[in-house]
Amino acid sequence: MLLILFALVRCGTSGQQEPVQDKALTATDTSGHIQAKDISSHAAIAINAKNGEVLFAKAAEDQKYPASLTKLMTLYVALLDQKDLSQEVELTSDVFTGLAEKDLATAGFQVGDKVTVEDLMYATILPSGADAARALAIVTSGSEEAFVERMNEEAAALGMRGTYFVNVTGAHDPKHVSTVADMAKLMRAGLKNDTFAQVIQSMHYTTEAPRPSAKGLRLDHSLARYLDNFDRVMADPSFEILGGKTGYTGEAGLCLASLGRDRESNERAIVVTMDGKGTAGNYYPALKDAAVLYEGIFKG
Repeated sequence: MLLILFALVRCGTSGQQEPVQDKALTATDTSGHIQAKDISSHAAIAINAKNGEVLFAKAAEDQKYPASLTKLMTLYVALLDQKDLSQEVELTSDVFTGLAEKDLATAGFQVGDKVTVEDLMYATILPSGADAARALAIVTSGSEEAFVERMNEEAAALGMRGTYFVNVTGAHDPKHVSTVADMAKLMRAGLKNDTFAQVIQSMHYTTEAPRPSAKGLRLDHSLARYLDNFDRVMADPSFEILGGKTGYTGEAGLCLASLGRDRESNERAIVVTMDGKGTAGNYYPALKDAAVLYEGIFKG
């Protein structure tokens, strides 16, 4: 069944610290059904969402560029530090500085727009808006630099030993690194927050009107059309992908963090892949890896 779907279309390592090596997470498959060669991404991990048990791991502690998976931590820290999600924020020019030059995805806001903190959270994750992520950092901590310090503090608190953040967007920087094992820890911690869980599992969202005489912005999750196609093509799959976060830069390759559930038992798992082969705007190879892992661990 997987071949039918993915026949439609057929992250580099560097950091300021040495990668932490854990031989137990090098090429492990507790289900006995999945081989490292079955996963095209260089690094991959699947964990039990409830207890954190590692179900599969391939190069799980290798440092990679996380691209926009970074925004999972942006959302996580904002939810820790922001108490009023209805707070209105006016977007100033410093929110947008340098985004176009780096060719970063944006949600479509403009200078002078007034939006809520909640709107910014959805805009950070669904369309992977760098403008929203920057605005969220500034309203939360006063500056992107101060917010990044909080991101690294929380990474350390979560035991993300192979992770170091330089920015809130995932824009490429040789020092900005993480691992699939660390991103799985972050996803599991974030999912304990109801708002975090709701945001990453929402496929569509409409913001409040950001300016007079304007409609709210319609935000579509970068996974939405892929999952719609998945549901149409797959014949009675044993699992369902509920949501997650995509990421891509030329240096990072395809990155995907997702949450899935077994349709029969309702057990949930988190799958993270990084440094996958592919191009911007085509997440099928990353979704194929995720589907292979979900199918293997739930059926196994």
